[in-house]
Amino acid sequence: GGGGGGGGGGGDDARPTGWLRRGIMVRVVSDRYGEAHVRKKGAVLDVPEARLATVQLEGSGRLLERVKERHLDTVLPREGEAGVVLWGARRGQHAKLLRKDRDRERVDVQFVDDDLSVATLAMDAFAAAPGITGGA
Repeated sequence: GGGGGGGGGGGDDARPTGWLRRGIMVRVVSDRYGEAHVRKKGAVLDVPEARLATVQLEGSGRLLERVKERHLDTVLPREGEAGVVLWGARRGQHAKLLRKDRDRERVDVQFVDDDLSVATLAMDAFAAAPGITGGA
């Protein structure tokens, strides 16, 4: 419910809120959950409320609950591996990462769900989703 309102300027590169989804890989970027967990990667197991995640950390398997979206960053898959689009016209669609361009903060992806079209997205708009395999 409720409209999103228009964001002022910034193009479509500015990450909107509400990008969290189950199954994606994220990195903890705040020390609010313990100094030891900063920069650690994990998988989003659940999104119990808007902009809050339950994250299972890689390695230790520790669960962090009610992690705020703004305390997380997306993790890109390796080239050739699958991920999911987090916002924009193709939100929720699965694609394979073809190329990362760190200077321009862009990624080229190929959609696996439909016509195998290729698109360029903002880096933040794409995340690794280990549960997804490339193809049928």
